Amino acid sequence: ASANGPLGGDPNVFMSAIVSQAAGGLMWKTGLSDSPPAAAGIALGQHSAGAYLCAAVLGGLVQAEITGPGTRADVSLSGAQIAPQTWEIGAESVLGRDSGRAGLGHPEVSQSAIWGTFEAADGWIVLGSVHAERFERLCALMELPDLHARHSDDASRAAGIPEITRTLDARFREHGCD
Repeated sequence: ASANGPLGGDPNVFMSAIVSQAAGGLMWKTGLSDSPPAAAGIALGQHSAGAYLCAAVLGGLVQAEITGPGTRADVSLSGAQIAPQTWEIGAESVLGRDSGRAGLGHPEVSQSAIWGTFEAADGWIVLGSVHAERFERLCALMELPDLHARHSDDASRAAGIPEITRTLDARFREHGCD
C-alpha cells in the first residue's frame, strides 16, 4: 500500500469515505456498542452513490428518449449514506427509540432474531432471520431440542437471544461447515 492508499492515487478520495460515513450517520450504527463510532470496511458511500448515479443516468436517458431533452443528475455521498438507513432512521424518528449498534449483527434485526456469523470448526456460518419454524428446524438439525423447547415462540426467543447465540456458538465450533 502506498501513502496515498492501497490503490495509489489521491488520498482525499479515501478520506472522503470516512467523512461521508460520519456525516451520513453510518458510523454511529457500525461497530460494537461499547466502542467509538466505526467506519464500514468498504467505501459504502462511494459505491452507493455510484449505484444511485447509474440509476439517475439511466432515468435521464429514458427521459431523453421520450421527451427529447435529458436531465441533470446530482448525487451526494452523504445522501448515499442516509438512504440505506431507512429502518434505523424510521425506528428513531417514528418510534422514538435508538436501535443502537449490534456489533456483528444488525441493530434492528439481530436483537430479536438469530442473525449473524458463527464460527464453525473449519470456517464460518451465516444465519439470517431465523424465526418460528426455521428455529425449530435449526434446533433439530443442531440436536438442540431443549433450546427450542425453552424458546419456542417469538417473544421467548427474542428475550433469549444471548443464551441462544452462546449455545449456537458452542455447537457450531464442534462441527465443520458441511
